[in-house]
Amino acid sequence: MPQQIIDVNSARPGILEQFIGQRSVVDRVKIALEASWNDGTRLPHMLFCGPSGCGKTQLAEVISKEMGGLGVIEQLGQNLNHPIGLSQFLLRGDDRGVLFVDEAHLLCDTAQTLLYRALEERTLHLPSITSDDNAHSIPLADFTMIMATTDQFSLLGPLLNRFRIIGHFNKYSSEELEQLLDQRCRMLRWEVEAEVLSHIARLGRGVPRHTLRLLEATRRTSRAEASDVITLDHFGRTCALERLDHAGLDELEQRYLQLLSESRTGARLNVLAARLALPTTTVQANVEAALLEEGYIEKRSDGQRALTQKGWDHLSSQPA
Repeated sequence: MPQQIIDVNSARPGILEQFIGQRSVVDRVKIALEASWNDGTRLPHMLFCGPSGCGKTQLAEVISKEMGGLGVIEQLGQNLNHPIGLSQFLLRGDDRGVLFVDEAHLLCDTAQTLLYRALEERTLHLPSITSDDNAHSIPLADFTMIMATTDQFSLLGPLLNRFRIIGHFNKYSSEELEQLLDQRCRMLRWEVEAEVLSHIARLGRGVPRHTLRLLEATRRTSRAEASDVITLDHFGRTCALERLDHAGLDELEQRYLQLLSESRTGARLNVLAARLALPTTTVQANVEAALLEEGYIEKRSDGQRALTQKGWDHLSSQPA
């Protein structure tokens, strides 16, 4: 009988004490939970802000479990822009339960207006079907709304004001990522050479999602050889297969830097995008954003992109 497939996300923290990283946010949530337990009330509404892949959804899931719920009820912001979809989502909430909206910055202004009124009054105001109908109002359960976004200031001010806790998530340190990897391996009972974890953490670039994905890929390489232990050799072969360089940059990012290096005076985004055969918006969001944040490139006042000294040093350190 084939064994059940176990991926790296099949074992996640179930309580706050197991959650690694984001201590300032976790500590505030812990205080709120203790106050809620003592008062017998729901948690205040929360907004989690920060980079993708840094634990916002996972913390919402832990909070739901700590509140004794059956599980967080989740929806993407872009799926709530129609009043019917938003209404159905809000009506699924239970007293002291958790509703979670990811990618909240994709909510349109109309949906945000309906939402902040619902959170303020605990009442769903449905628009009338015809001009002669009165608007319908439906009472809502006393749930906690948690929303996550990479851009909190794209939300309307009145909606932002409904959140009593705004938690800012940051990228992880290599030490925190190594702790996360060690915890996940122990939970999954994966045997791994200790040095492997520090190497994976270094290439994770501060993002748990990327780091765990690389751990899973490395474990897949080990199992392809029927090995029960993940070794440094498996890690090295995995990096070659995934086309990751010594800093964790992927093939597309490496090609972008190489193209930029061919012009000492810099290059415009549309030229780089054309040579990469990708839309400019895709290059901006999925290639440039991380390279800018990590200091490999810079945007000049004339709109051109150029390598920084770190970018040149990175290219010069690559094997021939």
